[in-house]
Amino acid sequence: MDSKEKTKFRQSKEWKLFCKELKEEKGLYCECCGVNSKRLQVHHIKPESYTDLNPINFALLCHHCHQGISRLERIKQCNYFKYNQKWVELYLPFITPKS
Repeated sequence: MDSKEKTKFRQSKEWKLFCKELKEEKGLYCECCGVNSKRLQVHHIKPESYTDLNPINFALLCHHCHQGISRLERIKQCNYFKYNQKWVELYLPFITPKS
């Protein structure tokens, strides 16, 4: 799915309703750091299944954790050692490992 399709999907009523229901179901706490926030972001744990709206494929994250996870997703696993190990261990459960 290209970025235009993802943007269109994120603007759909189906996606907005899913996000609202996910926040009601899981609560308003970042699943990574535990911060309480009304402005949590929905993170795709399995980006290849972008339109599969199964709640197990998603995590609610604060902006800070979502950014960290997105950075970690962009690097190869073999380069994880270059980063703070505690940071990697905190974010690792929320990403799909690259080959």
